[in-house]
Amino acid sequence: MSHHFYVYYRIRADAAAGAHASVGRLSREVEQRTGILGHLVRRMDDPTLWMEVYQNVADATAFAVVLNEAARNAGIAAHLAEDGARKTERFRDFGDDPCA
Repeated sequence: MSHHFYVYYRIRADAAAGAHASVGRLSREVEQRTGILGHLVRRMDDPTLWMEVYQNVADATAFAVVLNEAARNAGIAAHLAEDGARKTERFRDFGDDPCA
């Protein structure tokens, strides 16, 4: 069963370039360690609200560990707005039983 991670946060308006570089480092580390390439998007009406999307994760527990370590290694926290803690939402496919 596949799992999907959606990580959203607010960056400081003056930190977009640095934040983008940090997310690039995070993405490369995650891909190297898990084989999963993330996708970065930002909210249309608020360019300081960013989201990383990681789909088709087989081992959600192991992936979460790698993702958190990579975020620390990349220095993402230095670019976050005061209220911009990284928030992770996890979803999974329904599989054979849509009520499970």
